[in-house]
Amino acid sequence: MARRPTTRRGATPRPHRYELYEQAVQDPAADIALLERIFRKHSGRPARLLREDFCGTAVMACRWVEKNRENAAWAIDIDPEPLAWGRER
Repeated sequence: MARRPTTRRGATPRPHRYELYEQAVQDPAADIALLERIFRKHSGRPARLLREDFCGTAVMACRWVEKNRENAAWAIDIDPEPLAWGRER
C-alpha cells in the first residue's frame, strides 16, 4: 500500500502537481517563438489564432493571448480539473 505524504512542522509546502507539470513539460515562450517563426515563414503573415489541443492548464493559450492583443486562442481539454485550476490562476 502506498504511503500518504506527511506534512512536517515547518516544512515548505509542496508545489501543486500542475505547477510541476508546467515546469517539467512546457516552455510556452519557446513554443510560441517557434510557432510564430514557422507560421510566418510559410504564410508570410503573423499567426493570430492558436488552438491548443489537450491543453491541460491552458498555459500556452494564456501566454499566446497575453503576447499580442490581436491574438486569440482556443484551449481544448476533456479533463475539467486542470482547466479549472488554470482558470483560477
